[in-house]
Amino acid sequence: MENLGRVVLLMGGVSSEREVSLMSGEGVHKALVSKGVDVLKFDPKTDSLETLEKGGFDRAFIALHGRLGEDGTIQGLFEMANIPYASTGVLGSAIGMDKIAMKLLLRGAGYPVLDFVWFTREQIKKDRKAVVERVEKEI
Repeated sequence: MENLGRVVLLMGGVSSEREVSLMSGEGVHKALVSKGVDVLKFDPKTDSLETLEKGGFDRAFIALHGRLGEDGTIQGLFEMANIPYASTGVLGSAIGMDKIAMKLLLRGAGYPVLDFVWFTREQIKKDRKAVVERVEKEI
């Protein structure tokens, strides 16, 4: 394997999928270390940014799940810092996390997509009955 320099492995994070991310991260860590890669583990929830500054790294592997991990946020940060990372890019990550945008994009490209009705959390809180009626009417 070519020398990848030091790889920062982002895992854990703050989303509801934290535990899954920690497990994924440990699996990635084990695989990278077994190939002789120098890995710096980093958990945005528990580690300070000083860990990254002191540890230094050349590229990143994103094993974060959910919001602030798979949604393009961290990918955008690495893009701005010109740091190579293993992940879908900013746009693909953002669209993949936004189920409405994904369905509209796929439908617009001619892929078959089941009918759906979208609504916001605020709409449900404000008038749940109206949202349910709309869903029943449109689907």
